[in-house]
Amino acid sequence: MKKAISILLILALIFVPLVACANDYEEENEDPYVNGEDNENDDVVVIGDRENVNLTLWGRDEDLAALRQRVDAFIEHVSHEVNLTVDIEDKFGTYMMDAVLTDAQDAADVWTMTDSQLMRLYWAGALQEIQYNADEVKSANVTGAVEAASIDGSLFAYPLSVYNGYFLYYDSSIFSASDVQSWDRMLEVAEEAGVQVTMHIASNWYSLSFFRAAGLDAWPAGGGQTETNIDDPIGEDVIQAMLDIVAHPAFIPLSDGDLVSVMNEGHVMAGVNGAWLAGSVESALGENFAAAKLPTVNIGGQQVQMGGAAGFMFLGVNSHSENVEWAERLADFLTGYGSQLAFAERPATNHAPTNIQTISSIAQSRPALAALGAQANYSAIINLDAFSNFWGPMEELVGIIVLGNPDNISLQELLARTAAGIRGELTPDITPDEDDPDADDTDEPQDEPDEEPEEDYDEEYDDYD
Repeated sequence: MKKAISILLILALIFVPLVACANDYEEENEDPYVNGEDNENDDVVVIGDRENVNLTLWGRDEDLAALRQRVDAFIEHVSHEVNLTVDIEDKFGTYMMDAVLTDAQDAADVWTMTDSQLMRLYWAGALQEIQYNADEVKSANVTGAVEAASIDGSLFAYPLSVYNGYFLYYDSSIFSASDVQSWDRMLEVAEEAGVQVTMHIASNWYSLSFFRAAGLDAWPAGGGQTETNIDDPIGEDVIQAMLDIVAHPAFIPLSDGDLVSVMNEGHVMAGVNGAWLAGSVESALGENFAAAKLPTVNIGGQQVQMGGAAGFMFLGVNSHSENVEWAERLADFLTGYGSQLAFAERPATNHAPTNIQTISSIAQSRPALAALGAQANYSAIINLDAFSNFWGPMEELVGIIVLGNPDNISLQELLARTAAGIRGELTPDITPDEDDPDADDTDEPQDEPDEEPEEDYDEEYDDYD
């Protein structure tokens, strides 16, 4: 009995210091930006030799400092498991794409990419299908980002941010958060207050949000052709909803460049635009500055959430990496709640988080970015293979709508003409208005797409600011 007690005492003396070490490790490695899925290994204590692993990460020049901070946090976070080093290099856009397509085996383990690059990298066999934490990543991020990062239901990239899109700015002294949930209520409140609401409804890019609300879109049909369902009968209800908004006395159709000036003058107190105007709109509205996702619209008597266009950034993992598991874990950490929060809190960023919890966390401090992220739940990417045939016919359609359909063309004919143009069955008669203030707007920010986007977003990102 005495021997048994002695053995138990010895084991206790050995075990207690190990528990203390584990507790000390957690306290010393506590990171205020690490929680949720980032904490799955906090209770692990590995005793013995650690594996040496080196990874390379490619990113945008303006993100390198922030990436370095988060990478170092990850290295510390897993220091009890692995002796990890991560080299970070400035390589993005076409430079990244060319390097990967030239020699994927010599490329980085993890790279920053845009949604428009995903399919080419996938076809080249360079993208690793995400195995680590895939289900958790899907549930943690907004729908639009997950769909854009997936191919046939499988995740091939980690959602990082929303870099483009549009949402609603408004004056919170006039509109409540519930008022801006629908166009009907917002216009009613605006009319009572003697102010107006605006949207660049003559823009094919902005007006896409009405059609996507009803599930109307365009997609590649092969051979350089485009298919569309915009001529579905519900399209008539969409056009009528837009005509009703245009005809409302509290609505005024303005281009992007006019929003800030009319808000400064106090005429327009709510408007649809993008994050590139956040600073200017906040200066105009002061303490009443607020933002929200796009409102619902009355389509055929039903309130339907508006869709929209969005551009996403991802982290991709090289399928040729010698350390795929650690590359995935690094990418998962850099796109998790804590890292997206750290990135979104940078004063100069116009990129919104895709992580749902992060969007909620910044709702008060960064309302514009939170609104952009929230709207991404209902927005989708622009498929350049299809939309190169979409913009012209759509421009003709919304140009008629913004004028109130002055020739009373039947809505069915408008839809049929637009669909035929998108499919290439006819060439729409588009004559640019030389007096259109948007025709040569040199003041537009770089990250706002033209109404007819470039063939490749990557070219824009070479000089992205």
